Amino acid sequence: MTHTMTEMDFSMPNAPNTYSWAQMAPYLTWAIVQPDDSVNAHAAGIHTMMYTDPFRVNTTSPEYSNDESEYAHDCSGSRITFTDKPLTTWLTDPSSTTLAQLWAQQVQTEEQSWGGVFDMILEDNSDVVDHVSAMPCNFDQAAWSAATNALNTGLGSPIVFNGLGNLVDGPNQISPSIAVLASTMGGEIEGCYSNGDPLHPMPHNGVWQIFENTEIQVVASGKLLVCRGLSTLPDTTAQVPRLYMYASYLLTYSPDTSIFSDKFTPANNGFGVEPENQLVVKDPVTFAPTDISQLKTASGTYARQYKNCYYVGNWVGPCAVVVNSDSPTHPHLFPYAGQYHHTLVLNGGDILDGGTASASGPAPPTLMAPESAVIAFP
Repeated sequence: MTHTMTEMDFSMPNAPNTYSWAQMAPYLTWAIVQPDDSVNAHAAGIHTMMYTDPFRVNTTSPEYSNDESEYAHDCSGSRITFTDKPLTTWLTDPSSTTLAQLWAQQVQTEEQSWGGVFDMILEDNSDVVDHVSAMPCNFDQAAWSAATNALNTGLGSPIVFNGLGNLVDGPNQISPSIAVLASTMGGEIEGCYSNGDPLHPMPHNGVWQIFENTEIQVVASGKLLVCRGLSTLPDTTAQVPRLYMYASYLLTYSPDTSIFSDKFTPANNGFGVEPENQLVVKDPVTFAPTDISQLKTASGTYARQYKNCYYVGNWVGPCAVVVNSDSPTHPHLFPYAGQYHHTLVLNGGDILDGGTASASGPAPPTLMAPESAVIAFP
């Protein structure tokens, strides 16, 4: 592998695309694309996803109808709206046959009528009910998840769902949408080790731990795990949050089933795969954890050592991935004093803008700053 599996989102019409698909293909594994882009992206060797959002519907949505049975209702019989949307948007009922028909119609239209070539369907906002005007009457999460699984099965297409980052039961509970793994090829953590808040771009403590435990459970299931960051800081100046996100991901990832997708803003719009994605770590020294607490060191950091680490396909020896995910006032000692003499250093932005990474950086710090990460080499 010359890079870990990567993903970019080109689903918005007229999304910036400075580079050709052939230029991006050596570094990009998956792309969320419009039907007209899907053919060329797929021909270049990039796996393609179709964007869908059947659970949030407005008058411009492919799934919009006037059939009341399509929508969820509160106990007064009113449709349920989303409080974080500028356009009136309604929550649908996953058990609705109308919804199932309209969702299938969208997929059929984009693939057959519009000529799209897609390897996977992305199902956004799956299963979790939040930011709503009211809860569905007599809401039961288990029944809601069962209906979502039935809806997915009925579509008859491979699906990756987005919902694992919606921690509706609090920062110490894995999203209930993990139940949707039963009917899909995998799930996405949106906000994965990377916040949209530019002043606080790095999740820490409980939220960070829950994202790690979510990643652990999805990897253990053998399904795909999409780690989707939300920070849009310029990638040319965001080396610290970039390394924090990537190291956190590597702690519990699988090179075969995990997909990395950040939103750091590239200098030349159109490409967002960073040089650190070309570092592939394999053959962990320790067993696969069942809980992130098993990777916590005596110093308070979280760490995992790997026997074989590669940069752009070239072996660079063993390495250690270390994260201090504590809050901003708690530095911790680097846990492997004297064992490693170099670190991964990032320069510039994304790969096609000339950004680079080097495994020959200075020795690890004695004391790791809060919300920081180190990838160390002998």
